[in-house]
Amino acid sequence: MNITNLLIKYLPKYQVNVLLKSGSVAQKLNMTLYLVGGAVRDILIGNSPKELDLVIDGDLDKFINQLEKELNVKIHKTSKFMTMTTTIEDIKFDIARARDESYYPKGSLPSVSKSNIKNDIKRRDFTVNSICVDLSVDSFGKIYDQQNGLKDLKEKKIRIIHNESFLDDPTRIFRAIRFSKRLNFSIDETTENLLNKSAEKINELSGSRIINEFKKISFEKNPYEIFKELNDKNILSIISPHLSLNYKKEKVKQIYNLVKFQDPLEFWFNILTKNVSKESLENITSRLGLSKNVNTQLLSKYHLTNLLKNWKNKKYYKNPPISIILKIPKIILELEYAINDSVEDKKILFQIIENIPKINPILTGDDLISFGVSPGKNVGDFLEDIKKQRFLGVISTKKEEVKFIKSMLQN
Repeated sequence: MNITNLLIKYLPKYQVNVLLKSGSVAQKLNMTLYLVGGAVRDILIGNSPKELDLVIDGDLDKFINQLEKELNVKIHKTSKFMTMTTTIEDIKFDIARARDESYYPKGSLPSVSKSNIKNDIKRRDFTVNSICVDLSVDSFGKIYDQQNGLKDLKEKKIRIIHNESFLDDPTRIFRAIRFSKRLNFSIDETTENLLNKSAEKINELSGSRIINEFKKISFEKNPYEIFKELNDKNILSIISPHLSLNYKKEKVKQIYNLVKFQDPLEFWFNILTKNVSKESLENITSRLGLSKNVNTQLLSKYHLTNLLKNWKNKKYYKNPPISIILKIPKIILELEYAINDSVEDKKILFQIIENIPKINPILTGDDLISFGVSPGKNVGDFLEDIKKQRFLGVISTKKEEVKFIKSMLQN
């Protein structure tokens, strides 16, 4: 089977030319270059790939040195796994040496060794990602399908290549679910059984590897379905008993449209930690090594819960805790407003969101000292009092601030 016509159909002309030139360079060096992985899968199902993965069956360094001259580009080494990368116009090219992998212990990052395309295919995650396209001049576009990936593509099946696959690399559990939802494929029955049996192995993954998988999910077109499947299979609870998806799809969609998180991963961690205690949030951040930004957001949810509780009990009715309010990111206030169904809570949240921009005093510390306020802590206390009055809407102008301070000093 030859898919040159599909390469021309789904790749821009310059990308096809890069593949032709690269394949020619390899052939002149008595090597064979292949287009592999998701790019081949996507082209075969009628989609244009977002990046191109290439595998050279031969000396990687020798091939790269010649390819840089031919394409007039700089190709960078990316890791210890015999891979290099370059970007040409708007697409990323990853170039790897055909290699074999071994996992000691199981679940760790692999040790790699030079090998051939046959063994390189055996180490891949799923049959639909194992199909290769020969880029040699003499056989450009020829399909190499060692693992019957074409059959599984036709039947819309996600199938692992060998029974140790999830044990070797538990991140493949995330990928199996992610690909099945993205492509609308079903997971093969044997693969599903092995996935379920191997789920506990996720505990052996580092926090950074789990975060990386969550990040990929959060950028998918339909992340809800993927996280829901992870939740239904108890995979979220394996990562942490405090992670769960407790919102219906329409509610999540509504929240997502109302609250504009810059990073979708931040959004999803906030969604997956509903009504979680401070201790539990600290456990999650410790287990996964979350970024400072996400950590701040999650812990501020705990403070916001207490704030609303005390506000409703009239503790803060006329004495709002400005220092606590200012520690809660605006995005978390907006998120809680979108999530919370309590009319009373929404009124409080609306008041906080509306009044935060108004609280900064016009008077400065030097102004207060000139009125007779003692330097040091007293200045900070008086500024805090001004903020409270501005928040409550009692004062709003410089003249009113001056009057308030003079009244305080007299008392």
